[in-house]
Amino acid sequence: MPPLTASPLLSASPLMDPARERAVPSTWAEVWTQPFDEATRTVLDVGTGSGKVALLLTNLGYEVTGIEPSGRLLDQARRKLSDHPHPPELRQGDIDAPPFAPDSFDALVARYELWTLPDLTSALTVWRAQLRPGGVLVAVDGPGTTSDGIGPVLAALELAGFEQVRAELLPDILELDLAGARAPDHSPGQQYRFTARRPR
Repeated sequence: MPPLTASPLLSASPLMDPARERAVPSTWAEVWTQPFDEATRTVLDVGTGSGKVALLLTNLGYEVTGIEPSGRLLDQARRKLSDHPHPPELRQGDIDAPPFAPDSFDALVARYELWTLPDLTSALTVWRAQLRPGGVLVAVDGPGTTSDGIGPVLAALELAGFEQVRAELLPDILELDLAGARAPDHSPGQQYRFTARRPR
């Protein structure tokens, strides 16, 4: 099984004081971009929802495309991004099989989407094909991604043809959650960053 390691991103604090609140974007930015390489420019945000991750990565200078099946959430994202000088491209579509050509993106990110996929290996195989050779997948999800924990996710990534498959604990994200920096419908809990690369 691929290695499981801890990934401390910022010093923990039990209180959501103003300084900690300001640290939220930088913490998540490191979660997403730490696995990127220097050549990463184009990013596909699978299940972009209201556009939070897409906006964060766009503000960091990446060319982001978001795919989302919910028209309601896309409307929220478009309103949020209406005044942005260089907004990400947002498209409605199936996250199991996003409608993009093979070799289209340098990186693919997914936040809290793995558990929604009825056929995880099949979807990951499509995602791998849409990455350029050497491209990286970065997904964040909890230990309940499957009923058997994270093991099946790691196995599915390998079956889908990825290499350098890893799962890392994200203790600083848990600290942020416990301090109140979480989505309204999200309960605090340990989260993992899954990373994998398409072979060159």
